[in-house]
Parts: sequence; structure tokens; C-alpha cells
Amino acid sequence: VGADPVPIHIDYLNAMDEAFRSLLEHGCRKIRFVCGGSKKFAEDGRIRAFLTLLDRYGLEKNENSVIWGNYPKTDAMESGSEAVRQIYRTDDPDAIFFLTDMMAFGAMHTLDAMGKTVGKDVSVIGFDNTKMSRFCIPSLTTIDSSIETEIQRYIDFILDKEVSEEVIVSKFIKRASSV
Repeated sequence: VGADPVPIHIDYLNAMDEAFRSLLEHGCRKIRFVCGGSKKFAEDGRIRAFLTLLDRYGLEKNENSVIWGNYPKTDAMESGSEAVRQIYRTDDPDAIFFLTDMMAFGAMHTLDAMGKTVGKDVSVIGFDNTKMSRFCIPSLTTIDSSIETEIQRYIDFILDKEVSEEVIVSKFIKRASSV
């Protein structure tokens, strides 16, 4: 959160647009985003792309469109779980994006405990494409932002190697957790 000393720019818009089109194609209209973090994250590329796409497709956009929280002070899985409990007190979304795959894992567990079938009653989409996303049940739909490239750039920075600014283009990875 805030200024990053490593020049990393991840383009989320096209991958998220592909996810939106898939959701819309299957009738999803009530789409939410769980940031889990404070409003300091408001300028994060994932959130900016999400809000842009709500406008692009004429979908409901209000104070409940993005769910804020205490991440990273709170564990990511617990942040996702708590956000789902918060959402379902007043809302019944068709799809929920989560800032990270780990938040989505916590949310999927809570959704299951609430009697919701992930991938049928509600679509769940994470970010990062962690290895675990392929093996959880159901497998997690995610936006792959080449976390390995990002990690390597931070390692190069720490080792005082030159890190040039380049754009990392994310990819939509559709799996069983979304329609």
C-alpha cells in the first residue's frame, strides 16, 4: 500500500473484462469485490479495473460494491471469510472477486458452511493463480498476474540489480468456482 520502490505495473483490465463477460454471459449482474483491506487500497489496479467494468457494463455501483476490511492486519483467509459474512447480512451477490486467492479460499469455506454452492449459487474469482487454486475443491477461477515475475523483480531490487519498468499483463484463468 502506497509508493512501491519496485517499478511494477500490472494490467488487470483485459483479464478482468474477460471474467466480467463470462459472468454476464451466464446472467450474473450483482458483482462485488472484496478488497479486505482499508480504503488505502482504493487506487489498486484491481479495484480501479473493477469499478471501470461496473460502469462499462452498466452494473450496480454503490457503497457495497467494494468491501473493505483490515487486511493485511488480519489474515487473508479470515479477511475473505469475514467479508462474506458481512456481504450476506444484506446482499445476495451473483459473483465476488477477492483481492487474493487466499481471501477467496477463506470465503469459499464460509460460503460452503452457509449452504452456498460455489460455482453455482455464487461465482468466486481470486487473484494470483497460486498453485493451491488448481487443487482446492472446487478449483478457483483466478486472475494470473505472473506472481513469479513480480517476486523476481523484488529479489532483483533487494540484490541491488537494475529493475526496469515494464507492464505485466494478467490472464483470466477460468475454473470450477465460477459459472
